[in-house]
Amino acid sequence: MGLKKWLIGGFATLASIPAALAHCPLCTAATAVAVGAGRIYGVDDGIMGVLIGGFLVSSALWVNNALKRRNWVMFPGQGIAIVVASLILTIVGFQKGGLFTGAMLWGMPRLLSGMLAGTGVAMVGDGVHASLRSSNNGKNHIPLQGMIILLATLLIATIVFAGGLV
Repeated sequence: MGLKKWLIGGFATLASIPAALAHCPLCTAATAVAVGAGRIYGVDDGIMGVLIGGFLVSSALWVNNALKRRNWVMFPGQGIAIVVASLILTIVGFQKGGLFTGAMLWGMPRLLSGMLAGTGVAMVGDGVHASLRSSNNGKNHIPLQGMIILLATLLIATIVFAGGLV
């Protein structure tokens, strides 16, 4: 098959994909599958939500750093805006997919509560990392400092959810 037919076929395939309500349909689908697998294995929705919130923050800040490297800083607070947009779009995708079911916490489904908690603690972890870097002339105190702090904050939140403290 010639290159022209491949290109036409590729564009036709892309044009036939329905519009999605997610910032990244593949990421939303993958996390939805992870939620489903977690439910099959009995993982608490709150814990899954914490990990999804941490993933949202990590990926959103990664996108922001990629934009910064290309000098595409559009406005102050762009990183936080990308995190909030990613969270909102994921919540909309999960809502449309019917994933917010089951036990409630803080007046909302545990999955959503965990996502909000995970996003919050991951943002706190990023702030701690940024503060430590600025106190050391823009350098990490230890290798992989940002990742260690993020994982530590998510671990603490996971222990809180797993221990039945919330």
